[in-house]
Amino acid sequence: MSFRLNEPARKVDDLQQMVYRIIDTWGDAPDFPQMKDYGVTKESLLSYLFDKQSVLDSMGSEKSHLTLLGIFVVIPIFIASLFPVSKLPFGRYAAILFAIGGALLFGLVRLFMGFVIKQRLAKMHDEQHEQYIEQVVNYRSRK
Repeated sequence: MSFRLNEPARKVDDLQQMVYRIIDTWGDAPDFPQMKDYGVTKESLLSYLFDKQSVLDSMGSEKSHLTLLGIFVVIPIFIASLFPVSKLPFGRYAAILFAIGGALLFGLVRLFMGFVIKQRLAKMHDEQHEQYIEQVVNYRSRK
């Protein structure tokens, strides 16, 4: 990886920080997209990015997803272990089936959360801000 002047030194995880860094780094360039051309003010952009990032972050981190998956898989197995094998519907294979059922339930929860986030993003969508953010991110990729 070669060093380029004015390039952020570290990677960022979220859209909000990425846009802030691009504006801070290249905002004074003559060909950089200007907020006034898109009808966006700095305050409205900060507010919009904050709100959008909070919606995107509401799904949780990858670590929390894996923890939740573990809980959804282990709890049914734990509950099944409270009963004798002879009383379980699938005998000694019940634990495997319950684990698969827990993983499927986790998948449904994750799909539902994705749907909720998509709906919240659609509700707060503002075309002017989105166009400006797209131009800022594209400006970085050109440099």
